[in-house]
Amino acid sequence: MQNNKLTQTDAEGRTTHWSYDNLGRVTSRTLPMGQFETFEYDVSGNRIAHTDFKGQRTDTEYDINNRPILQTIAGTITKSWTYDAVGQVLSADQDG
Repeated sequence: MQNNKLTQTDAEGRTTHWSYDNLGRVTSRTLPMGQFETFEYDVSGNRIAHTDFKGQRTDTEYDINNRPILQTIAGTITKSWTYDAVGQVLSADQDG
């Protein structure tokens, strides 16, 4: 069993909850007032999706070296990266 934090209660009695997958990665966090965020991962452990407390989803794609190459935020803003042969960022662009 992993020692992941499941809950945290502040001095005013408000509790935040966390959920994890079988590899110990956070899959959700719920705040005391019910707001929640979720996380999804690929088989390499890269975070491929995050839905924030406002319901805005960010999707990220990675290359075979686990470097981010494309990120789409709320379906409208797109960020992209290219890399050279040694893994240094050649370009970083944003649309939207």
